[in-house]
Amino acid sequence: MANVTEIKQLSVREQAELEVRKEQAAKALDKMKTKLRERAAAEAVLKGIDLQIADLEAQIADGTI
Repeated sequence: MANVTEIKQLSVREQAELEVRKEQAAKALDKMKTKLRERAAAEAVLKGIDLQIADLEAQIADGTI
């Protein structure tokens, strides 16, 4: 019976597959971060437009436009 604390040595192929999975995960993480940055930028643009709309509504309400 094998000792439970023994660590199985990975074959060269298993090591390569593990590295490929890690690389793919890193690429996916980078893509996700890029999309989240794009989303944050879009939200900032929308917030700016909302402020412009509120300003325009205030100008219409007080007759300055």
